[in-house]
Amino acid sequence: MKFDNAMPMRVMVGRNVQRARIMRGYKSARQLAEKLSFSHTKLSNIESGKTVASASDLRELTEMLNVPVGYFYTDANDVQETMLIIESCFKGGSGDPLKAQELTEDLIARDLPDKLREYLLTALVRIMMLQGKHRKALELLEELLGEVSNVTSEYYFKTLYNIALCHYHLQDYHKALTFYRRAEQHTIDEVMLCRIKQMLGVIYGKIGDLTSALEMHMFTRGFYKEKRLLKDELQAIQNIGEIYERQGDFENATLFYQEANSIAFSLNVRHSIGFTGVSLAKLLVKQQRFNDASIIIRKCIPFVDKSYSPPHHAEFLFLLSQCETSNSTTLLEAAFSVSKHTDDHQLTARISSRLGEISEECGDNENALLYYKRASKSFELSKMGD
Repeated sequence: MKFDNAMPMRVMVGRNVQRARIMRGYKSARQLAEKLSFSHTKLSNIESGKTVASASDLRELTEMLNVPVGYFYTDANDVQETMLIIESCFKGGSGDPLKAQELTEDLIARDLPDKLREYLLTALVRIMMLQGKHRKALELLEELLGEVSNVTSEYYFKTLYNIALCHYHLQDYHKALTFYRRAEQHTIDEVMLCRIKQMLGVIYGKIGDLTSALEMHMFTRGFYKEKRLLKDELQAIQNIGEIYERQGDFENATLFYQEANSIAFSLNVRHSIGFTGVSLAKLLVKQQRFNDASIIIRKCIPFVDKSYSPPHHAEFLFLLSQCETSNSTTLLEAAFSVSKHTDDHQLTARISSRLGEISEECGDNENALLYYKRASKSFELSKMGD
């Protein structure tokens, strides 16, 4: 009988799926399968090691059992527990990103299975992006892409997808489109294909094709709603709001932003609370609804502190300075102290410029000049990323 090299990993994955199922209170494979898209027979075969779980199977299981995919690729209890701590940054956002990064780097330095190392490297990239360090994440991803030997692997797809996401956040939309199109050729997972369509819609909006963007977002919302993927549906709702805002339909934009922000709170996902809250508050400020904006910011900001998501925290402080003008200088200085450590140079430029204006209004021309120079430097840095 020929030895099956995949058997040990297959058995390990199955054993860990069963362990996670029991840990989450599902007494049988049949009970869990009622909430999955595949049968209890297939789940039983995965748990027993008879069937190899596909990438889409594992994605469903991780979402339902609230464990990272790397959890399935090790039988070391300490490693599994560490991964749960790392994943807490993403699943509800209750963790500390700096601690998660330290733990992730410690595990990467250990001799671990390739599948687990791939998960950890992807997690490290996600932590960097969460902190607004997209350029640093891109450098790591480009290095990793050159090391991937199996271009049909899920890891290769995720690397391409994350490179596209970094280019998007760095506002290089044409490169983002190129890498999303490349990623599209390396997956058959219908959920991931829909997420690519979603990002293509976002980019169409950024480059001015609002009609195509809105059509894409309406389609993705329908898909996510049908699949009961509430977190993804939240993003689609947010995207629809952004297009309405671009079209000048502030009434509909506000309604969609409010719905997205409400879902974010119901899911208790800090990152989602951050980006939905920022969009809603920005639009309210644009409409000079300063009291409404202040209420939203004060509601969101405890969930998005400067150590968890610096870009969102800085943006909230900047917006709050426009709502609570008696305290604007203090809020702007606090916003600058956070934003200067991120890649959002445009925000840093806006903050510095506003501080310059306030200093000039107070007759403090010396400080005004310093702030304007700081704004100019930040603006030039933002242009370098274009």
